[in-house]
Amino acid sequence: MAKTRINSRRKGHQYERDTAAWYRDLGYTVKRGLQSRHGDEASDVEGDREFPFSVECKHYASLGLTGRAWKQATDCAVAASIGSAVKTPVLHLHETNGPHLVVINRLHWKRILERLKAGKDG
Repeated sequence: MAKTRINSRRKGHQYERDTAAWYRDLGYTVKRGLQSRHGDEASDVEGDREFPFSVECKHYASLGLTGRAWKQATDCAVAASIGSAVKTPVLHLHETNGPHLVVINRLHWKRILERLKAGKDG
């Protein structure tokens, strides 16, 4: 059991490093946040004052219900696309008495970030 937990932690830390590198490749000044084992209120990816996001990273072997919902969203987007008018899948999640969340594909998120960055720099 301890070995699984260590590997899971290592996998999570690597995903945080990879995500920070992904944002840096897009021109943002970020680094992997440093958390204690208890996760004391620190973002997994932290940026400078210009970075407007608080990034939390989760890497799971399976997304369960969320993964099935995402597949449905992408299947519907493909079905709704007409010719070159490709629809972007967007998944809204809400847990009773919880926050409303929006999930999009990383490629689409990258395009949004690039537009934001271009708007600030240009």
